[in-house]
Amino acid sequence: MVDVSLLKKDLDAIRAYRAKAKLPMTTHMGDEAVPIERIPMYSPTIMRVTTGGIPMGKFVRLFGDYSTCKSHVVYLILGAAQRYRSPRFPVGLGCAYWDTEGGWDAGHAERLGVDVKSLIRGETQVIERIAEEVEVLMRSTHIHAIDSLSDAKSTDELASDLGDANIGIHAKAWKAALRKIESRMDRDENTIVMVSHVGTKIDIKRRTSYTYPKDGDHAQYLSAMNLEFSAGSWLFYHPDGHLDVADKIKTDTGLSPAGIMEPDGVEITVKCRKNKTGRQHLSGKMRFDLNTFEFDTAFELADGGLYFDEDGKPAHRSVKPAIISPDKGSWYWLPDGQHVNGRPGIRQAIDANPELEKMIR
Repeated sequence: MVDVSLLKKDLDAIRAYRAKAKLPMTTHMGDEAVPIERIPMYSPTIMRVTTGGIPMGKFVRLFGDYSTCKSHVVYLILGAAQRYRSPRFPVGLGCAYWDTEGGWDAGHAERLGVDVKSLIRGETQVIERIAEEVEVLMRSTHIHAIDSLSDAKSTDELASDLGDANIGIHAKAWKAALRKIESRMDRDENTIVMVSHVGTKIDIKRRTSYTYPKDGDHAQYLSAMNLEFSAGSWLFYHPDGHLDVADKIKTDTGLSPAGIMEPDGVEITVKCRKNKTGRQHLSGKMRFDLNTFEFDTAFELADGGLYFDEDGKPAHRSVKPAIISPDKGSWYWLPDGQHVNGRPGIRQAIDANPELEKMIR
């Protein structure tokens, strides 16, 4: 028969045993959990899609086709983590970057805010070596970004002959490696950021095809947050100076010497496919400048201003006016009563008014 009065005695016995065996305490009351801290990002879209930033103590997976800004966002995460300060992390977060693709660019990372002098960079492509080194470094380093899982190789794969099929060998190796990392990681202070590419599967019954993240199902199940990146329309410089889609530009902007339109940017869509720490199935668009290698945050802020009311709720649900309210034609009202014309007017108002930007963020 269950005796509730024995609960404290039982817990004390478990604590005493684990303390004597020098094992960490793994049984707690529900209210003893450490609150999840989040690494805030500069991009308003990423902040909204992730419900407030990159969660600490979790596996986070970024996946998508090539050239969809996955590595770029990883650099931004590393820089934001190094700058992050809180009572638990008064000097910021230590970061490591596992460069399995060989695409590391110190100059580009530094331009994006990464302190490359304090960043640990691993060059090995061997899955088992990555797991072993991450296991050791998790004691002294908070964030570990693996870019990418798809390009790493297992020892069995490297030792096999060219004619061997090796079906599932890559996914099995990562499953074992991630399980090893998971068993050693501190669920309050370590974060693993994984990058995966996508493949295509054909559904014969439905006569359609769909994309899926590679590297096995275990990485997908293990991650607390899955972010999918995809590329959309090509963008070109508008005469006003901002990036826009081609059908909104009536000049020859973007023509190369050969008379061919060369894009100045690309529209990136990011979707939160899974989120155990907040709202999932949120999505947003970002505009990436191919010349400056930066996101157009003014575009994201304008979108946010047109979507949210002053209480931070979606205007179409709250039935309150949005922060930036549409008027007749291409005109908009700002909270201070200012009347601006078109997206360029909104962007100029945001650039000129830090309080408006703060309100939207």
